[in-house]
Amino acid sequence: MEGSPIFLAAVMPFGMIPRALVITTASERGRPLCSCAPNSGALGIAGRKQHSNSCSDLELHDGAGQLWGTLAPSGSDYAVYLWRTGREHAVQKPTFRIEGDHQSGTLHVKNSDGEEIIAHAGIDDNGAQLDVGVAPQTDPILMLLLIVAVLVFNPADKPLTTPRISQMSCLDG
Repeated sequence: MEGSPIFLAAVMPFGMIPRALVITTASERGRPLCSCAPNSGALGIAGRKQHSNSCSDLELHDGAGQLWGTLAPSGSDYAVYLWRTGREHAVQKPTFRIEGDHQSGTLHVKNSDGEEIIAHAGIDDNGAQLDVGVAPQTDPILMLLLIVAVLVFNPADKPLTTPRISQMSCLDG
């Protein structure tokens, strides 16, 4: 698959965070669409108690730096807890689950019940590019952030086979 990059993902210092995953459009690299970084405690004690006590949690932020939620290890997989608009705490039930298939090197983002795959990612046959697919009616920026965050930060500490690159881009297909 060839074409011009649409999105760029890079790990870099971001604001007060020394190491954050930042996703931008290729045309506006200075304006983040979203970011993800190790837990800084922004959820507060009440929010963290509901679903996690782990230092390996990752905070998910929108382009303005507002908290979207967290990505946390859950057994051998991951759980995503999104912040409820107008609430003072995170939801108690995961919004999404991310499952990794270590043999095939693929990731699947599933709905909260784990029944429907809403996004998937895997390395192409050449081992050079990350192919990502997102279901209709699903936020592609959020799905891209979740998938790349698992690959970059690997909160469950179980490595998937991925290409060693410092910057990934999704190409127009």
